[in-house]
Amino acid sequence: MVDPAVERRFADCSELVDAWRSFLEHLTLALRTPDSITPTAEQNFLAVKARVAMLHDSFMDSLERDKQTGANMLQLVNRAITLRHLAKLGAADSKKMEIEWHEIYLLLSDTVTSLEEERVRLAGISAGQVRAAKMKEALFTSISRFVKGPAFKALIGLGVIFGLFASLFIFQDFFRTQKWSKDHYAKLMTLSRNHLGMGTPYKDAEEFVLAAFGPEVEKPAGVLEWNRSGLDLGQLANFLGQRLTDGGTLRDRINNAKNATGAVYDVVSSQRKVVNVGMVAFFNEGEAIMFEQEMRGKVAAEADSKFDVSRKVNVALVLHGDDREVRDMVRREVLQRVKPF
Repeated sequence: MVDPAVERRFADCSELVDAWRSFLEHLTLALRTPDSITPTAEQNFLAVKARVAMLHDSFMDSLERDKQTGANMLQLVNRAITLRHLAKLGAADSKKMEIEWHEIYLLLSDTVTSLEEERVRLAGISAGQVRAAKMKEALFTSISRFVKGPAFKALIGLGVIFGLFASLFIFQDFFRTQKWSKDHYAKLMTLSRNHLGMGTPYKDAEEFVLAAFGPEVEKPAGVLEWNRSGLDLGQLANFLGQRLTDGGTLRDRINNAKNATGAVYDVVSSQRKVVNVGMVAFFNEGEAIMFEQEMRGKVAAEADSKFDVSRKVNVALVLHGDDREVRDMVRREVLQRVKPF
Protein backbone atom coordinates (compact mmCIF):
# COMPACT_ATOMS: atom_id res chain seq x y z
CA MET A 1 0.00 0.00 0.00
CA VAL A 2 1.39 3.39 -1.02
CA ASP A 3 0.36 6.31 1.14
CA PRO A 4 0.69 9.54 -0.88
CA ALA A 5 1.06 11.64 2.27
CA VAL A 6 3.95 9.54 3.55
CA GLU A 7 5.59 9.53 0.13
CA ARG A 8 5.34 13.31 -0.12
CA ARG A 9 6.81 13.89 3.33
CA PHE A 10 9.62 11.42 2.64
CA ALA A 11 10.54 13.16 -0.63
CA ASP A 12 10.39 16.61 0.94
CA CYS A 13 12.45 15.64 4.00
CA SER A 14 15.04 13.87 1.84
CA GLU A 15 15.40 17.01 -0.24
CA LEU A 16 15.51 19.06 2.96
CA VAL A 17 18.55 17.08 4.11
CA ASP A 18 20.48 18.26 1.04
CA ALA A 19 19.27 21.82 1.46
CA TRP A 20 20.25 21.81 5.13
CA ARG A 21 23.75 20.57 4.29
CA SER A 22 24.05 23.34 1.71
CA PHE A 23 22.98 25.82 4.39
CA LEU A 24 25.88 24.62 6.57
CA GLU A 25 28.34 24.98 3.67
CA HIS A 26 27.34 28.60 3.19
CA LEU A 27 27.42 29.16 6.96
CA THR A 28 30.96 27.76 7.11
CA LEU A 29 31.99 29.94 4.18
CA ALA A 30 30.78 33.07 5.93
CA LEU A 31 32.32 32.19 9.30
CA ARG A 32 35.65 30.74 8.12
CA THR A 33 36.52 32.62 4.91
CA PRO A 34 34.46 35.82 4.81
CA ASP A 35 36.73 37.18 2.05
CA SER A 36 35.33 34.49 -0.29
CA ILE A 37 31.80 35.92 -0.15
CA THR A 38 30.67 36.97 -3.61
CA PRO A 39 27.37 38.26 -4.98
CA THR A 40 26.81 34.84 -6.56
CA ALA A 41 27.35 33.13 -3.20
CA GLU A 42 24.86 35.51 -1.57
CA GLN A 43 22.32 34.74 -4.27
CA ASN A 44 22.82 31.00 -3.83
CA PHE A 45 22.48 31.37 -0.05
CA LEU A 46 19.13 33.14 -0.41
CA ALA A 47 17.92 30.34 -2.69
CA VAL A 48 18.94 27.71 -0.13
CA LYS A 49 17.11 29.57 2.63
CA ALA A 50 13.98 29.80 0.50
CA ARG A 51 14.10 26.06 -0.24
CA VAL A 52 14.50 25.20 3.45
CA ALA A 53 11.49 27.37 4.29
CA MET A 54 9.36 25.66 1.61
CA LEU A 55 10.18 22.16 2.84
CA HIS A 56 9.95 22.96 6.53
CA ASP A 57 6.20 22.23 6.80
CA SER A 58 6.65 18.61 5.70
CA PHE A 59 9.41 18.23 8.30
CA MET A 60 7.13 19.52 11.05
CA ASP A 61 4.23 17.34 9.88
CA SER A 62 6.47 14.28 10.17
CA LEU A 63 7.72 14.99 13.68
CA GLU A 64 6.27 13.03 16.59
CA ARG A 65 8.77 14.41 19.13
CA ASP A 66 11.10 17.40 19.66
CA LYS A 67 8.85 19.73 17.71
CA GLN A 68 10.54 22.73 19.30
CA THR A 69 13.89 21.61 17.83
CA GLY A 70 12.19 21.30 14.45
CA ALA A 71 10.75 24.78 14.80
CA ASN A 72 14.27 26.12 15.54
CA MET A 73 15.23 25.32 11.94
CA LEU A 74 13.14 28.17 10.60
CA GLN A 75 14.28 30.48 13.40
CA LEU A 76 17.91 29.75 12.56
CA VAL A 77 17.28 30.44 8.87
CA ASN A 78 15.61 33.74 9.70
CA ARG A 79 18.54 34.82 11.89
CA ALA A 80 20.98 34.17 9.06
CA ILE A 81 20.01 37.25 7.08
CA THR A 82 22.94 37.30 4.63
CA LEU A 83 26.43 35.80 4.41
CA ARG A 84 28.01 39.18 5.18
CA HIS A 85 25.77 39.49 8.23
CA LEU A 86 26.95 36.06 9.41
CA ALA A 87 30.57 37.05 8.87
CA LYS A 88 30.17 39.79 11.47
CA LEU A 89 29.00 37.39 14.24
CA GLY A 90 31.14 36.88 17.29
CA ALA A 91 32.72 33.55 18.16
CA ALA A 92 30.06 32.67 20.74
CA ASP A 93 27.16 33.38 18.41
CA SER A 94 28.70 31.52 15.49
CA LYS A 95 29.43 28.49 17.70
CA LYS A 96 25.86 28.53 18.94
CA MET A 97 24.53 28.51 15.38
CA GLU A 98 26.71 25.53 14.45
CA ILE A 99 25.51 23.57 17.52
CA GLU A 100 21.89 24.33 16.70
CA TRP A 101 22.43 23.25 13.09
CA HIS A 102 23.79 19.86 14.24
CA GLU A 103 20.89 19.27 16.66
CA ILE A 104 18.41 19.96 13.88
CA TYR A 105 20.36 17.80 11.40
CA LEU A 106 20.27 14.80 13.75
CA LEU A 107 16.52 15.17 14.20
CA LEU A 108 16.02 15.56 10.45
CA SER A 109 18.06 12.41 9.74
CA ASP A 110 16.05 10.41 12.28
CA THR A 111 12.85 11.68 10.70
CA VAL A 112 13.90 10.55 7.23
CA THR A 113 14.80 7.14 8.62
CA SER A 114 11.40 6.84 10.34
CA LEU A 115 9.62 7.81 7.14
CA GLU A 116 11.57 5.20 5.20
CA GLU A 117 10.57 2.54 7.76
CA GLU A 118 6.95 3.66 7.48
CA ARG A 119 7.11 3.30 3.67
CA VAL A 120 8.45 -0.25 4.05
CA ARG A 121 5.75 -1.12 6.56
CA LEU A 122 2.98 0.26 4.37
CA ALA A 123 4.30 -1.69 1.39
CA GLY A 124 3.17 -4.88 3.11
CA ILE A 125 -0.30 -3.61 4.01
CA SER A 126 -3.33 -3.80 1.73
CA ALA A 127 -5.46 -0.77 0.90
CA GLY A 128 -8.36 -2.29 2.83
CA GLN A 129 -6.25 -2.62 5.96
CA VAL A 130 -5.19 1.00 5.69
CA ARG A 131 -8.80 2.17 5.30
CA ALA A 132 -9.86 0.03 8.25
CA ALA A 133 -7.07 1.51 10.38
CA LYS A 134 -8.07 5.05 9.41
CA MET A 135 -11.72 4.33 10.17
CA LYS A 136 -10.73 2.90 13.53
CA GLU A 137 -8.63 5.97 14.30
CA ALA A 138 -11.44 8.31 13.21
CA LEU A 139 -13.94 6.38 15.34
CA PHE A 140 -11.66 6.52 18.36
CA THR A 141 -11.15 10.26 17.83
CA SER A 142 -14.90 10.85 17.56
CA ILE A 143 -15.60 8.83 20.69
CA SER A 144 -12.84 10.62 22.56
CA ARG A 145 -14.21 14.03 21.57
CA PHE A 146 -17.73 12.96 22.53
CA VAL A 147 -16.62 11.66 25.95
CA LYS A 148 -14.77 14.90 26.65
CA GLY A 149 -17.55 17.11 25.29
CA PRO A 150 -20.57 18.70 26.96
CA ALA A 151 -23.06 16.32 25.32
CA PHE A 152 -21.58 13.33 27.15
CA LYS A 153 -21.62 15.18 30.45
CA ALA A 154 -25.25 16.10 29.86
CA LEU A 155 -26.01 12.46 29.04
CA ILE A 156 -24.37 11.32 32.28
CA GLY A 157 -26.43 13.88 34.18
CA LEU A 158 -29.62 12.67 32.56
CA GLY A 159 -28.64 9.08 33.36
CA VAL A 160 -28.18 9.93 37.02
CA ILE A 161 -31.52 11.75 37.10
CA PHE A 162 -33.23 8.84 35.34
CA GLY A 163 -31.63 6.37 37.76
CA LEU A 164 -32.86 8.34 40.75
CA PHE A 165 -36.32 8.64 39.20
CA ALA A 166 -36.46 4.92 38.39
CA SER A 167 -35.36 3.98 41.92
CA LEU A 168 -38.42 5.79 43.27
CA PHE A 169 -40.59 3.23 41.49
CA ILE A 170 -38.39 0.19 42.00
CA PHE A 171 -38.51 0.75 45.76
CA GLN A 172 -42.01 2.19 45.85
CA ASP A 173 -43.24 -0.19 48.60
CA PHE A 174 -40.51 1.18 50.87
CA PHE A 175 -41.28 4.83 50.18
CA ARG A 176 -45.04 4.28 50.54
CA THR A 177 -44.71 2.85 54.04
CA GLN A 178 -42.12 5.14 55.61
CA LYS A 179 -43.51 7.87 57.81
CA TRP A 180 -41.08 10.48 56.48
CA SER A 181 -41.80 9.78 52.79
CA LYS A 182 -45.29 8.34 52.32
CA ASP A 183 -47.16 11.66 52.03
CA HIS A 184 -44.66 13.14 49.59
CA TYR A 185 -44.48 9.90 47.63
CA ALA A 186 -48.26 9.82 47.28
CA LYS A 187 -48.06 13.22 45.57
CA LEU A 188 -45.38 11.91 43.23
CA MET A 189 -47.55 8.90 42.30
CA THR A 190 -50.51 11.18 41.60
CA LEU A 191 -48.35 13.45 39.45
CA SER A 192 -46.90 10.57 37.43
CA ARG A 193 -50.35 9.03 36.92
CA ASN A 194 -52.24 12.21 36.00
CA HIS A 195 -49.59 13.94 33.91
CA LEU A 196 -47.27 11.18 32.68
CA GLY A 197 -49.90 8.48 32.16
CA MET A 198 -48.05 5.99 34.36
CA GLY A 199 -49.88 3.18 36.13
CA THR A 200 -48.83 4.09 39.65
CA PRO A 201 -50.89 2.85 42.61
CA TYR A 202 -53.51 4.96 44.33
CA LYS A 203 -52.65 5.95 47.88
CA ASP A 204 -56.01 4.72 49.17
CA ALA A 205 -59.68 4.35 48.22
CA GLU A 206 -60.39 7.98 49.03
CA GLU A 207 -57.99 9.18 46.35
CA PHE A 208 -59.79 7.00 43.83
CA VAL A 209 -63.20 8.20 45.07
CA LEU A 210 -62.08 11.79 44.53
CA ALA A 211 -61.05 10.96 40.96
CA ALA A 212 -64.26 9.08 40.13
CA PHE A 213 -66.97 10.80 42.19
CA GLY A 214 -65.38 13.99 43.48
CA PRO A 215 -67.09 17.41 43.43
CA GLU A 216 -65.04 18.47 40.41
CA VAL A 217 -66.15 15.43 38.38
CA GLU A 218 -69.01 16.03 35.97
CA LYS A 219 -71.72 13.36 35.92
CA PRO A 220 -72.11 11.55 32.57
CA ALA A 221 -75.38 11.92 30.65
CA GLY A 222 -76.52 8.44 31.70
CA VAL A 223 -76.08 9.11 35.44
CA LEU A 224 -78.75 10.89 37.45
CA GLU A 225 -76.88 10.99 40.77
CA TRP A 226 -74.30 9.22 42.91
CA ASN A 227 -74.08 9.05 46.68
CA ARG A 228 -71.79 7.54 49.26
CA SER A 229 -73.24 4.33 50.71
CA GLY A 230 -73.24 3.47 54.37
CA LEU A 231 -71.23 0.32 53.74
CA ASP A 232 -67.63 0.24 54.96
CA LEU A 233 -64.88 -2.11 53.81
CA GLY A 234 -65.86 -4.88 56.24
CA GLN A 235 -69.51 -4.68 55.23
CA LEU A 236 -68.54 -4.81 51.56
CA ALA A 237 -66.48 -7.93 52.24
CA ASN A 238 -69.44 -9.58 54.02
CA PHE A 239 -71.78 -8.52 51.20
CA LEU A 240 -69.61 -10.36 48.66
CA GLY A 241 -69.29 -13.39 50.92
CA GLN A 242 -73.07 -13.67 51.21
CA ARG A 243 -74.18 -12.80 47.65
CA LEU A 244 -71.61 -14.70 45.58
CA THR A 245 -71.41 -18.47 45.48
CA ASP A 246 -68.40 -19.49 47.54
CA GLY A 247 -67.70 -15.81 48.12
CA GLY A 248 -66.07 -16.47 51.47
CA THR A 249 -62.59 -16.49 49.92
CA LEU A 250 -63.19 -13.02 48.52
CA ARG A 251 -64.38 -11.81 51.89
CA ASP A 252 -61.29 -13.27 53.57
CA ARG A 253 -58.99 -11.82 50.92
CA ILE A 254 -60.33 -8.32 51.65
CA ASN A 255 -60.33 -8.73 55.44
CA ASN A 256 -56.79 -10.14 55.48
CA ALA A 257 -55.29 -7.60 53.07
CA LYS A 258 -52.72 -5.37 54.76
CA ASN A 259 -53.41 -1.62 54.59
CA ALA A 260 -56.46 -2.11 52.34
CA THR A 261 -59.08 0.68 52.28
CA GLY A 262 -62.49 0.81 50.66
CA ALA A 263 -65.60 2.77 49.83
CA VAL A 264 -69.02 2.11 48.25
CA TYR A 265 -71.06 4.44 46.03
CA ASP A 266 -74.65 4.03 44.86
CA VAL A 267 -74.94 5.22 41.26
CA VAL A 268 -78.45 5.99 40.01
CA SER A 269 -78.91 5.89 36.23
CA SER A 270 -81.21 8.18 34.25
CA GLN A 271 -83.69 5.25 34.21
CA ARG A 272 -83.46 5.30 38.04
CA LYS A 273 -81.76 1.94 38.18
CA VAL A 274 -79.15 1.56 40.92
CA VAL A 275 -75.65 0.12 40.61
CA ASN A 276 -73.56 -0.36 43.74
CA VAL A 277 -69.87 0.38 43.08
CA GLY A 278 -67.53 -1.10 45.68
CA MET A 279 -63.91 0.03 45.63
CA VAL A 280 -61.14 -1.90 47.39
CA ALA A 281 -57.75 -0.20 47.30
CA PHE A 282 -55.17 -2.90 47.98
CA PHE A 283 -51.65 -1.88 48.92
CA ASN A 284 -50.15 -3.05 45.62
CA GLU A 285 -51.34 -3.99 42.17
CA GLY A 286 -50.54 -7.70 42.57
CA GLU A 287 -53.15 -8.15 45.29
CA ALA A 288 -55.75 -6.33 43.19
CA ILE A 289 -55.00 -8.57 40.20
CA MET A 290 -55.42 -11.73 42.27
CA PHE A 291 -58.74 -10.43 43.66
CA GLU A 292 -59.94 -9.49 40.16
CA GLN A 293 -59.06 -12.88 38.69
CA GLU A 294 -60.68 -14.81 41.53
CA MET A 295 -63.86 -12.76 41.37
CA ARG A 296 -64.08 -13.12 37.58
CA GLY A 297 -64.01 -16.87 38.04
CA LYS A 298 -66.82 -16.76 40.56
CA VAL A 299 -68.94 -14.40 38.44
CA ALA A 300 -68.47 -16.61 35.39
CA ALA A 301 -69.60 -19.63 37.39
CA GLU A 302 -73.01 -18.08 38.09
CA ALA A 303 -75.74 -18.39 35.45
CA ASP A 304 -77.19 -14.89 35.83
CA SER A 305 -74.79 -13.01 38.05
CA LYS A 306 -75.59 -9.48 39.14
CA PHE A 307 -71.88 -8.76 39.63
CA ASP A 308 -69.12 -7.42 37.41
CA VAL A 309 -65.50 -6.71 38.29
CA SER A 310 -62.98 -4.23 36.94
CA ARG A 311 -59.65 -2.77 38.08
CA LYS A 312 -57.60 0.39 38.04
CA VAL A 313 -53.99 -0.42 39.02
CA ASN A 314 -54.32 -1.41 42.70
CA VAL A 315 -58.05 -0.60 43.05
CA ALA A 316 -60.44 -3.51 42.51
CA LEU A 317 -63.92 -2.37 41.47
CA VAL A 318 -67.02 -4.44 42.21
CA LEU A 319 -70.25 -3.49 40.40
CA HIS A 320 -73.58 -4.91 41.60
CA GLY A 321 -76.96 -4.28 40.04
CA ASP A 322 -79.93 -6.00 38.43
CA ASP A 323 -79.44 -4.57 34.92
CA ARG A 324 -76.30 -5.63 33.07
CA GLU A 325 -76.57 -2.76 30.57
CA VAL A 326 -76.62 -0.23 33.39
CA ARG A 327 -73.60 -1.89 35.02
CA ASP A 328 -71.76 -1.65 31.70
CA MET A 329 -72.75 1.99 31.36
CA VAL A 330 -71.40 2.85 34.83
CA ARG A 331 -68.13 1.06 34.15
CA ARG A 332 -67.75 2.73 30.77
CA GLU A 333 -68.93 6.26 31.55
CA VAL A 334 -67.65 6.60 35.11
CA LEU A 335 -64.86 4.22 35.96
CA GLN A 336 -63.06 4.08 32.60
CA ARG A 337 -62.65 7.86 32.68
CA VAL A 338 -60.44 7.60 35.73
CA LYS A 339 -56.68 7.70 35.08
CA PRO A 340 -54.70 5.83 34.00
CA PHE A 341 -56.82 5.43 30.87
